[in-house]
Amino acid sequence: MRPARVFLVGFAGAGKSTYGRRWARKLGVSFWDTDAWITACTGRSPAEWIQQEGEMAFRAVEREAVGKILRQAPPAIVALGGGTLTIPGVPQQLRAAGWLVWIDPPWPWLLHRLRKQPRPLLQGRPETEWHQLWLSRRPLYRLSDLHWPPHHLPEKILLLWLQRSLAR
Repeated sequence: MRPARVFLVGFAGAGKSTYGRRWARKLGVSFWDTDAWITACTGRSPAEWIQQEGEMAFRAVEREAVGKILRQAPPAIVALGGGTLTIPGVPQQLRAAGWLVWIDPPWPWLLHRLRKQPRPLLQGRPETEWHQLWLSRRPLYRLSDLHWPPHHLPEKILLLWLQRSLAR
């Protein structure tokens, strides 16, 4: 049986941090956000890492953050960065340490959110590249234990699943 941890995955702007924080509060469990962890531990936001050091350096710091978060006691809900699953070995590490939940809103919904608040990896790129990146990451997100399209399945159903998964 896997530990009582849920890792939220999905593209930038999918709502991982927003949902995760809300669900952790409702279920009375810890909440961790890798982006917030990185900012708190290094003094630099993910945007600053990517802009100043590049994506590869950021992924190395992100790998460290995941390792530190895994040393925290369960139960917990963890919001991962949109590209965390691209780091070699990390998807297997996460699956052994808990459950992966893919938050998968439709592309037009994501695009609307990303236009309002662009993410660092997307800045300076045309929207067609954003879409290509979204498409290229979907096979990694499909490795998740649960696929949640918020536009098709009520949140309360997912909360019941989370409650059962975190009570183990």
